[in-house]
Amino acid sequence: MKDPMQGAHRPILKISLLSLTERREDHAHSCRAKTDRLDAIRLVINLRAWLRGERDRMHVVHVPSAQDEASRHLMRERGQLQKEVLQHLDRMRKLLATLGCWEDVAHRPFAERLARDECQRRA
Repeated sequence: MKDPMQGAHRPILKISLLSLTERREDHAHSCRAKTDRLDAIRLVINLRAWLRGERDRMHVVHVPSAQDEASRHLMRERGQLQKEVLQHLDRMRKLLATLGCWEDVAHRPFAERLARDECQRRA
C-alpha cells in the first residue's frame, strides 16, 4: 500500500524546546499547570506559529539515516570500550600500588613479567 504522505513535507519538530511558561490571557491561571491537554494546546499554538513563519517557536530536527545512526552507534560503543579499558588499567595500577609494585601496566612486557611473577617492588 502506498504511503499517502510520501513526497509530502513532514518536518520533525523538537518538542522539548517548547516554552512551558508561555502565558495566554485566557489560561493565565494555569500557566504552571502541566497536563496533556495543556501540552496539546501549546503544541498546536506553536505549530501554527511555526507554519506562519515564526521559526523561533519550534525547531526542526534532522533525523539521521539508518546508516548514519549505525555509524554513530559504533563510535559510541568504541568510546565506551575505551573508557572501560582505562578504568580496568586504573584499577590494576591502584591494586599494584597497594601491593608495592611500581610497574606500568600499560606496557606489554608487564604482562609477561607478571606471568613470571617478576613484578618489581618498591624498596
